Amino acid sequence: MLLLCGPGQAETPLEAAQQLAAKRVEELRQAHTEAQQELNCNPPLETIVVSSADCAKYLNPDVDPAITTKHVCANCHANDGNSTLSHFPRLAGQQQAYLANQLIAFQKHTRSGQGARDYMWGIASPLTAGQIDALADHFTRQSPSSNPISDADRPRLELGRQIFENGIPGKKVLPCGFCHGPQAQGLRAFPRLASQHSAYTEKALGEYKENITRPGTPMRQITRDMSPEEMRDVALYVQSLP
Repeated sequence: MLLLCGPGQAETPLEAAQQLAAKRVEELRQAHTEAQQELNCNPPLETIVVSSADCAKYLNPDVDPAITTKHVCANCHANDGNSTLSHFPRLAGQQQAYLANQLIAFQKHTRSGQGARDYMWGIASPLTAGQIDALADHFTRQSPSSNPISDADRPRLELGRQIFENGIPGKKVLPCGFCHGPQAQGLRAFPRLASQHSAYTEKALGEYKENITRPGTPMRQITRDMSPEEMRDVALYVQSLP
C-alpha cells in the first residue's frame, strides 16, 4: 500500500517532496510486483492518492500520533510495524532511541537513500520533537511477528549465526551481538535486527560497505571486508530470530 501525496502546485518543501514521490509511482508499483513474486504471494496492491492538504492534516502536530500512524506510517510499515514487503523495514519492537534518531536523520537529510529522498524527507520534515517521540514509542511497543525462512535458505543460517556470534576474526569483523544484543533485540540507539526482512538488512549492509546514504557510522568499518555471501548469511540469520 502506497501513500501518494498530490497532485497540485507545490507550495512548501513538504508538498514538493510529496509530489516527487507521486512521480515515482510506476517504479514503486514495479517494486511491489517484484516483492510479491519474491514472497510467492499476491496481496492486493492499493494506491491511496491523498491531497497535499490531507497529508498536512495527518502530519499536523495537533493530530493524535495514533492518527498519523494509521494514515501515514501504516501505508508502508503497517500499523503494527510488521511490514509484509521487504522494501519497507519492519519497525515493530524497534529500539525507541533508534527510531527517533532515524526520523531526525530524515529531517536533516543525513539519510539519503532513494526511499529516504522520495518519501521520508517529506514525511519527517514537519514532525515536531513530540511527534517523533510519540511515533517512535508507538512502534517500539508493537509485538514483532515472525518472518519465515524458506527451506532453500535454511542451510545458510548456521553460517550467519557464526558471523553474528563470533564475527569474522580473519577480517576483523566484530560479533554483531556486541552492539545489537545477543538475540539481535537492539540496545538503546543500536537497532533491533531480529525478524527484520533479510533483503532489507542485506541491502543496508551493502550501503554501509559502499559508504553511501548513511555516512559516519561504525558499520562502514565492519562491513568493509565482508563478502556479499557473508552479508546474505547474517541477514538471513537475524531474520530468523524472534
